[in-house]
Amino acid sequence: MISRRTFILSGTVALLPLPANPYDQFLMALRASLIKLAQNGYLVERFSISPPQNGRRMTYGEFLRRQREHRREVFSRLTEEEKAAAWKLRCDWLHSELPRLVRHGQRVGLCSLCSVVALTTHRWPEAFSCNCGAVIVLDRWLPDDRERVLMRFPVCSWTLAKY
Repeated sequence: MISRRTFILSGTVALLPLPANPYDQFLMALRASLIKLAQNGYLVERFSISPPQNGRRMTYGEFLRRQREHRREVFSRLTEEEKAAAWKLRCDWLHSELPRLVRHGQRVGLCSLCSVVALTTHRWPEAFSCNCGAVIVLDRWLPDDRERVLMRFPVCSWTLAKY
């Protein structure tokens, strides 16, 4: 008997010749199976679609690792101006998301602008708002995996509204 909590669904895409638009048909069949399982009270804890490649399957983790390596390789071939432009685009996005980042970020008494304190984080982007009014965002979004800092000083009144 299958436990309702440990049911694992795994699908594969066949390499046989299929009718037109086989991927859509596959996804519709998979969707119907998931709906039927949910109606029967089963919980899907893990889901993976792993099409065969060169006679072997690829896990989603392996796919993500290869994708990160490819992005890192492409980014390393960019010129310094293109890398700066990529960081500028990321800064624009961070500025647009700054109210949300500050709301869910950390409030600190001292920052690297006020004193010699080193801010550390284990998730990116992470925002720190200081008593001096500065907002510091640490980010590692670009593929070279370097931590970059966005500082905004002084900040608007919305940063202190929640505190």
